[in-house]
Amino acid sequence: MSATSRPAVAPPSTATDPRAYQRATAAALSGLAIQVALVVATGLVALWTDSQALYAAGWHMLGGLPIWIVLALVYQQHETERVQRLAADKLAADPAASAAIFGNLGDDLDAARRRLDAIYRYALPAVSLLVAAYLLAAGGVLASVQVRSGAAGALAERASPVGLLFALAGIAFVAFVGGRWLAGYARQRDWQLLRGGASYLMSCFLVTTLVLAGAVALAVAGIDWPLRTLAVLIPGVMVAIGLEILLTALLEAYRPRVPGEIPRPAFDSRVLGLLTAPESLGSVLADLISYQFGVEVSGSWLYRLLGSAITPLTLFGGGVLL
Repeated sequence: MSATSRPAVAPPSTATDPRAYQRATAAALSGLAIQVALVVATGLVALWTDSQALYAAGWHMLGGLPIWIVLALVYQQHETERVQRLAADKLAADPAASAAIFGNLGDDLDAARRRLDAIYRYALPAVSLLVAAYLLAAGGVLASVQVRSGAAGALAERASPVGLLFALAGIAFVAFVGGRWLAGYARQRDWQLLRGGASYLMSCFLVTTLVLAGAVALAVAGIDWPLRTLAVLIPGVMVAIGLEILLTALLEAYRPRVPGEIPRPAFDSRVLGLLTAPESLGSVLADLISYQFGVEVSGSWLYRLLGSAITPLTLFGGGVLL
C-alpha cells in the first residue's frame, strides 16, 4: 500500500490523564534544551581550539534540533486532544448540557484529532527526510573540504589540551546523562517517540567521546593525527547516519501498518538505539525483526539459546582476538 493511500496513522491515546502527555512535552522540551546547550558548548570550544574535529562535532549536534522540536509538537498536540476528549465526554454524560456547546466541543475535538493525524502523517516523515538530507549534505561537504584542503585537526596555540579534556568530558557527560534519562521515558508506550531524540543525544555522546580520545592522545603522547583523522571520520559518521535514516524512511513508506500501532519515525535510528536500549543486543535485534517483518522471534528456543550465549561468546571472542 502506498503512503498516500493509508488511513490515519495517529495511534489512539491510551493515557487517561492529560498530565501524562504534559510530562512527555516537558521531557521533549528538556531534550531540546540539552541539545541546544550541547550545540552552543561545542561551538564555543571549537572556536577556542580551532579544531576541525570539534567543528564537525558541532555541526552533527545541530542536526538533533528538528527532532526535539517535532517531538514537543507531537506531545503538545496529544495533550490538547486528550483535554478536548475529556471535556467532550464529560459534557456528553450531562443530560442538561447544551447541544450547541457540545457541538462546539465536538468540532474542537475533531480539529485536534486532524492536527494530530497531520503531524504523524506528514511532520514526522518530513523531519526524518530533513535530518537525513542535512546529515548527508553537511557530512559530505565537511569531509570533502577536509580531504581536499588537508586542514589540520590539531589545536590552536592558544588552546590548552588539558583544558580541552575537561571541556569535552563535561559535554560528553551531559550528552550521556541526558540521552539515558530520556531513554528511560521512552520505555513507556505513550512516550516511545522520545527514543528518537534520546538516540541522537547518544550519537552526540559518541562523537564527543571520539574527540575526547583524540584530545587525550594529544595531551599525553603529543600526537595530533587522531584529531586530524576525526576531522574526516566524524563527517563520515554523519553521512552513515543520514543514509540509515533515508533508507529507513524508504522502507517505512511501504511497511504494512498494524491498527493502533505507534509508528517509529525514521529519525529513530535503529543502530543508535543500541546505545540507549538497556536490554541486551539480542533483545534489540529481536524487536527490530518483529517490528519490520511482523515475525515474533523472542519466543523461539533458538532465540533464547542465542540470547543467553551471545554476550559470553562475544567477550570470549574479543579476548581471543586481543
